[in-house]
Amino acid sequence: MRFCDVLRGRGNHGKSPWTQPLTEVWNGGGWRIVKTPAVGGRGGSLQTVTCLSSSWCMVLGEYFKGHLGPYRDIPRTQWVAQRFNGHRWTVQHPAAINDRPGLGPDPWNFVTAVACTSRRTCLGVGYIPLTQGDESPTPFAVRWNGRAWSAALKGLPRFAQPSGVACNGAGSGRCFAVGQVFGSAELSETSQAPLVLRWKTNRWATMSTPRIPAQGGQRQHGGLAGISCVHGGGCRAVGYRPRGTGTTTLVESGP
Repeated sequence: MRFCDVLRGRGNHGKSPWTQPLTEVWNGGGWRIVKTPAVGGRGGSLQTVTCLSSSWCMVLGEYFKGHLGPYRDIPRTQWVAQRFNGHRWTVQHPAAINDRPGLGPDPWNFVTAVACTSRRTCLGVGYIPLTQGDESPTPFAVRWNGRAWSAALKGLPRFAQPSGVACNGAGSGRCFAVGQVFGSAELSETSQAPLVLRWKTNRWATMSTPRIPAQGGQRQHGGLAGISCVHGGGCRAVGYRPRGTGTTTLVESGP
C-alpha cells in the first residue's frame, strides 16, 4: 500500500493555541497536502491516525473552544474524530467524552493514540492533564462500533497517562494500551511505573510488567510511550527507564 497520512503535531498550547490541522498524503512518489476541516472555526490539532486501506482512515485530535476562564494563555479544547475515505472527510464530535462531566474541556484533552481492527471496531486513548484544579491526570478511552463513539472507561487506573494503543487481532482481549501510571496525584517520579492495559470484555485490565530495578536510591520505574502488534502474533512496547541520573531505553514484549 502506497497511501499514508502525516498529521501535524500538537505544538505549544500556551504560546500558539490557534493552530490549524494539517494532513499530508504519500502516493508512492511524493507528498501532497489534503484540505482538512477546521472544526469549530478556531482551528485545532490532529494527533493520531490509523488506516485500514487507502479509502478508510480514522483520525483523532482536538479542536479549540476558547480560553479557560480569564486565562488567555490556556486554551479549552474538546476532542474530535474524523474519517477520511481518500477524498472527503466525515467529522464527528463524540459525546462519549465531550459531554461527560469531568471529562470535558477542563481545561483540555490530550488525544494520544487510536487503533482500528475493522471499520466497525476502533479504540482511542488519551488523558486530561489537569482535573478539578490539580495536576492529577485523568485517563480516558473511547470505542467505535461503526456508527458512534462510546466511552470505554471501566478498569482505567487513576493517575494514568495512556500514550499508545495497538491490536494483534479482532477478538476480545486482543487490544492493548500502554503509558505510565503514578501512585498519587502529585505525579512524583518515585511513584511512576510503566503501564500496560488489556481491553477485554468491555473493560480494561491492568497487566503485570517486569519490575525495573531501582537506580541510585530512586524508585523511579520509567514509562512506555508506544506499542505495535503483529496480527495473530505478539506485541512490542517501547519507552524509557532510569539509568543513573538520567534515563535509557526500555523495550517490553507481550502476548
